[in-house]
Amino acid sequence: MTSGFKTGAAEYFSNKGVWPVNITAVGDTTSGKYVANVSIFSGGGTSGTLVIQATMRNTGVGPGVSGSTYALSTSDQGKSWACGINATSGNNLASKFLPGACK
Repeated sequence: MTSGFKTGAAEYFSNKGVWPVNITAVGDTTSGKYVANVSIFSGGGTSGTLVIQATMRNTGVGPGVSGSTYALSTSDQGKSWACGINATSGNNLASKFLPGACK
């Protein structure tokens, strides 16, 4: 679900020179079947590193996933992204539960 925000965030940065403060500036769906919400964890309103964080639902997911978070981060204006344990911060979801794109 978070991968859909990468392009929007990079385009936002390209146009404005800073990262969005609110995730809804780059996407309108901030929750899903397993994800309770997606948000800007850090870096919003700056030109530094951006961290986008997904918080998993507390119900309807396995015990290793419930309430956990995972993150995407970029420090090169959205040209490349790190995910999960490779993100700069905002991740506590075990690697085995990360989305396929993060492995």
